[in-house]
Amino acid sequence: MITLGAASVLVLSLVLLVLLVVVLLSRSPAARTALPALAFPQVHPAQVASLRDRLGHDVQTLTPGQDPVARQALSDAAERWSTCSLLLDGARSQQDGVAVQGELLAAWQAAAEGLTSSRLVRQRLGLDPGPDIPMPPARH
Repeated sequence: MITLGAASVLVLSLVLLVLLVVVLLSRSPAARTALPALAFPQVHPAQVASLRDRLGHDVQTLTPGQDPVARQALSDAAERWSTCSLLLDGARSQQDGVAVQGELLAAWQAAAEGLTSSRLVRQRLGLDPGPDIPMPPARH
């Protein structure tokens, strides 16, 4: 079971990772080429938006009732939905392609975590957990 404290730490970690990537990539172009470990795979915003929308549907339609585990999982899913939406909007407003890819990957990860939580809610309610959650492409 994911606790509220653990969920907060996870969200904070995601935000700090995105900030680190943005700071590192806002350096000069020469400095950016010296960071090959930060080469991100290509992710299209529509891929992330699809996952975000799927998560949003679950958050808005699932009703956990009195089950405390399902209630917490739905709360976690709602947090990830919000985080994913913010990261996706941030990526769409960026001009630097590498920074955009970093934010898109972080948004994908947030959506995947939220969908994992919503699958738990579905299982606790006796529903089909839904399709598998696609993982983001691996770094080069």
